[in-house]
Amino acid sequence: MAFRIVPSPTFRVKVPLTVPGAAAAGVVEVEFKHKGREAYGAWWDSIGSRGDAEVLDEVITGWTDVIDDKGEPVPYGLEALALLLDRFPASGIELLAAYKKALWEAREKN
Repeated sequence: MAFRIVPSPTFRVKVPLTVPGAAAAGVVEVEFKHKGREAYGAWWDSIGSRGDAEVLDEVITGWTDVIDDKGEPVPYGLEALALLLDRFPASGIELLAAYKKALWEAREKN
């Protein structure tokens, strides 16, 4: 397979999120926007001046496997993201780390 010099505009990552009191993490499949080196640097530099939801919303385009208390799917949106970040305080760092790892770290072999 040839290497494609133009990356896909989005990519999916399964992100384990800490659930307080649970033995295992909850896993959410998140669709992130690809950012090149310059765009990533500008985005990273803006983190301190904005709220977590606003920062993450700039790189998240969707998610799956998120449900409400009735078991119904929760569509991705800024309001839903803000609710997740409020209810699960570690999730902001975990989402940020997953995005950074997907862009910058080497792919692990199975």
